[in-house]
Amino acid sequence: MKKQNIEVEGGELLIQSKEGHYAVIPAKHRQEVMDMVKDGCDDCINAYIQTLPKEADYAPDGSLFPDWDKVKNKIKATLNPKNWGVPDYSDKGSRDAAYAAAKKAGEKEFMWNNKRFNTLQKNLPGERITQRDDFSGNFLSKKANEVAGGNPNRDKFFGENFILGIIGHADRAIVNREDDYKEMYDLYRYYFGQPLKENILSKSKYHPSNAKNNFDNYIAINDDEFINQIILKGIELNIQDNETVPFSGYAKFNTPTGATRIAPTPDKVGKPYEYKRPDGKIIRGIYGETREQQDETFKKYYKTNALGNFRIGKGSDERGEYFSYYDLFDIGRGNEKSNTFVTAKPFEIYDRIYIKDYGDGQKKRMYYTDKELLELDINKKNFDTLALQRELRNRGYKLPKSTKKDGTLDGIWGEETKNALLDYQSKNKKN
Repeated sequence: MKKQNIEVEGGELLIQSKEGHYAVIPAKHRQEVMDMVKDGCDDCINAYIQTLPKEADYAPDGSLFPDWDKVKNKIKATLNPKNWGVPDYSDKGSRDAAYAAAKKAGEKEFMWNNKRFNTLQKNLPGERITQRDDFSGNFLSKKANEVAGGNPNRDKFFGENFILGIIGHADRAIVNREDDYKEMYDLYRYYFGQPLKENILSKSKYHPSNAKNNFDNYIAINDDEFINQIILKGIELNIQDNETVPFSGYAKFNTPTGATRIAPTPDKVGKPYEYKRPDGKIIRGIYGETREQQDETFKKYYKTNALGNFRIGKGSDERGEYFSYYDLFDIGRGNEKSNTFVTAKPFEIYDRIYIKDYGDGQKKRMYYTDKELLELDINKKNFDTLALQRELRNRGYKLPKSTKKDGTLDGIWGEETKNALLDYQSKNKKN
């Protein structure tokens, strides 16, 4: 549609298509359609126009024939922002036929008889996620995700106040989260219902011991550096069994202790400052890190920064001792505010990281229990090779041929890894 409108009788709106056809928009739907025009959503406008009564739908007295009542739900469905841009498969007859056609076409969602459905397969525990299965967002979600990621043209899409309201940082400038959080930005993509890119999220196999519902809907973060930071923090905080403690993942800025102001240059760090406010009051304090030093601190801890404030716990179950982490990911907005404008959906993060003392007095990440190692089948290869190599190394197997120059393991199944596993199983099998 052309972005051109003409006032008509009664506050109605007259719009013209590229083909030169005109449509009169009822006054009660005027604002919704004007918003569509403003957002450049031509498909939304065309879909809405298809719901308007045609000349043949009117009786001689100007009233609509009774059958017109059947399309009221169609109008409501079309005006719902959640449905904008979602293809309609109502002409396929049954819902199953519509689902099959949408699935074949590669659509994530489809409309059928004025209702919205998705074709997403349910994510299974332990499997990596590429797309959220309970919320796929809409065009507003996509734009909000671009804003949270630092899109320089954000004002092109929305008013500044609206944007700041979405991401919950009305008191400070928007940061470029996608650059700052790198692979951890998949948390934001998941929050906004957008496709994931980094292959680090999965449905967790576990849930908090005090959970009352939502057992199978927690998200796990499969990032080695993040997991190692959780283990180190759990040990550093000396968390006791069956205890959970609040933890701030945000980088600790303004060191040294007591610092209250960013240092202008490195030579000012840790030194006192004094200045007079316009009202005459004298302000004294200590300079903290420079902006550059703060940036370095942020980069060092960006993995846990992405979660912000969350909880770390310690417990044990049939697999052994573990540290756990939990967070309600809502970017500081809270459940209700996060759902504003249907742009995002909060989700819960929880997983367990198992630890074990392998005889040197140090707690390390455990990938397989004794029992699990004995049950691995080299013929079925029912295991993660990299995790197996790490577990074998924990148990004293050097694996030199599988070790890369940087000291990490290659994750490649070969004779060395196979023989090490068979050796362990042979020495530890129970008669």
